[in-house]
Amino acid sequence: MNRLAPELRWVDSCQVARLVWQQFREDGYGLSRLAQRLGIQFSHHDAVEDARAAGLVLCRALRDSGKSVEEFVEQTSIVPMSAPRARRYRPSDKDSVKQNGNAEGKLLGEVVVFTGTLSIPRKEAALRAAQAGCAIDNTVTKRTTTLVVGDQDIRLLAGKKVSSKQARAEELIESGQCIRILQETDFETLIEGALEETSFGVDLIQRDIGEPFRPHITITELFEGPDRGLISDWEEGRRMERSGRPESQNAKRGELPSLCGAGGLSEEVQGQKFGSLNYLAMWQALRGESLFIVRSRARRITCSLFNTIITFVDDYARRMKKAAESSEAETDD
Repeated sequence: MNRLAPELRWVDSCQVARLVWQQFREDGYGLSRLAQRLGIQFSHHDAVEDARAAGLVLCRALRDSGKSVEEFVEQTSIVPMSAPRARRYRPSDKDSVKQNGNAEGKLLGEVVVFTGTLSIPRKEAALRAAQAGCAIDNTVTKRTTTLVVGDQDIRLLAGKKVSSKQARAEELIESGQCIRILQETDFETLIEGALEETSFGVDLIQRDIGEPFRPHITITELFEGPDRGLISDWEEGRRMERSGRPESQNAKRGELPSLCGAGGLSEEVQGQKFGSLNYLAMWQALRGESLFIVRSRARRITCSLFNTIITFVDDYARRMKKAAESSEAETDD
């Protein structure tokens, strides 16, 4: 029968978890761990039980984020089944990618293993990771810190739910070893950030969420230093997050609540909207995130409450002045 294949669209519940819950963004987030963290009981590696658990994860994400399924489809960029597939690179069993990491790389100490088909040749992925400081192994061992999972085709897994490497990693995680399981796209973002840090110089303002608050900071140090008050605003956001302020919960849902800096949204707006980096710094802290701002790069964030895009820029005042002048010129015409 000459029937056209239907266009199927689906959502990866693990990617949805990374979008909705901060604790899964850099940590391992396989279905078993997601279910355990969210209090979902199921029998792992049973097809029906796995499907039910994945559906419950999605339902919980819809409830906590306030987003629709269509929004998650768009954000996770899952390709329809009927669409042409991009070229994928399957590894050869004879190919070894084992190598040491760059001793000056930002990710020195990480031991990475790849599994599944990748969007680039595995040797190229290994080389980029090594440049960032990661050591690369061929197999999962007790020294592994990160397992990078490509988009798996279940037809290539000989009836198994996950690859043998991922199964081994999950066993080690359950025994107490700290291993992150990351999808290729997430790992590439991590590598890009690590490689870029070496070239940003003073343009990069960064501070880890685990660092202590700075004591005895003068007004001059707060607002006239290289960061121009960004660290101060980020630390204020940390205090608000620790005290359980409602703005923190709103920010964690992807909203842009009204704060002392420019960039918050309390109602839907039309046209282009800009925000200040000082607001962005506080917003990152409210979400429990480390401070990571590159002054020369605009950061676009979509407010989940109004579906409005805000562009956060270093020259916020100049941009707003220019926008006001353009508006006045249109009124005069």
